[in-house]
Amino acid sequence: MRFVHQQLPELIARLKAKDQSAFAVLYESHVNQVYAYVLSILKSTPLTDDVVQEVFIKLWTAADLLDPTKPLKPYLFAIARNKSLNALRRVAKEQELTEEITQSAIDLSQNTEALVAEKQTAAIIQLAVSQMPEKRRIIYDLCHQEGHSYQQTANKLGIKYSTVNTQMVRALKHIKAYLAKSGALLFSFFLFFS
Repeated sequence: MRFVHQQLPELIARLKAKDQSAFAVLYESHVNQVYAYVLSILKSTPLTDDVVQEVFIKLWTAADLLDPTKPLKPYLFAIARNKSLNALRRVAKEQELTEEITQSAIDLSQNTEALVAEKQTAAIIQLAVSQMPEKRRIIYDLCHQEGHSYQQTANKLGIKYSTVNTQMVRALKHIKAYLAKSGALLFSFFLFFS
């Protein structure tokens, strides 16, 4: 190392001229220190290997910016620090994206399951409604499907409010029984009507 330090200005001048043997000497004399420094920041051997490689690639590509009269170690450590921080940011971003993708997949799966269950429940309810007596089915459709109030439905059909109320109670009981008989989840029924 002492020999390299004494020869540093000459080695840097040769490195600036793209001399591979000068690069090899500088690499061998500094790689262990740079590696230890990067590892102390990253705490990850595979990531450290990549960053150390990037540091020495930067040394090679930016050699013409080097000042042969200044020590090389602070320059290498500055590059190592910056590359390490970039790597940490990149890893954090990748983890964030992985978490977002995972959460999106979970949400999609849950939404798909809920949508399928909702469609199945709606189909069973339609079957139950189709088996009601015509008068009850008309009242149910006006109140539940078209959103009319019981009073509006009574006025529209020319019947008493209490008749609409009675028919709706019977319609909902019929649907509830049909859902239970069909094996559909009872909570789906309540969710559908809430």
